[in-house]
Formats: sequence, structure tokens, C-alpha cells
Amino acid sequence: MGRFSASGKEFHALKEAGIPTKKLLFVINWVASEAEAKAVYNYLQKTGYQVVLPPLYEKASYRTEQNKGGTIIIFEITSILLFATIANKFYNR
Repeated sequence: MGRFSASGKEFHALKEAGIPTKKLLFVINWVASEAEAKAVYNYLQKTGYQVVLPPLYEKASYRTEQNKGGTIIIFEITSILLFATIANKFYNR
């Protein structure tokens, strides 16, 4: 969980800098299995930060695109509706 604890340190620094935690949103990515995603989610739940589900599972093509600075968009209707709902609530605070 090294990547995720490092991200947590960044979020804690933002919180200490005065950014409200309700403006911070974790997106779990680069996980290889459902068990890993669950472990990361459980860890993040303890921090009090918001977490977007479902996670973005590890795929070589995703990793390549992210390493180039690109964005990953998954077109699944349930995910799109869920993300739209979360994004709407998140940005309208």
C-alpha cells in the first residue's frame, strides 16, 4: 500500500494547509485484485477522506496512458451514473 500511504501524506499536507477534507477525493487506481482494492478502501475509510468507487484496476494500457499524463475514462453506464452523482455533489459544495 506504499503508493496509497504516500498519497495519504499529500492529502494530510493539503488538509494542514487549510483545504477542507470535503474538497479532497481519493480515486483508487492501479490495484490488481478485488482483495487489494478492498484493503485500500478500508485503509482510506479510516482517514476520513472521500473515496470514489469502483476502483480502476491495473491494466498495462492504463498504466502506459497514465505514465504519459493521459486520462482514463471507462464507459460503463453504472459507473458513469455513479461518478456523475459523486462529481455533482463534490463540485457543488
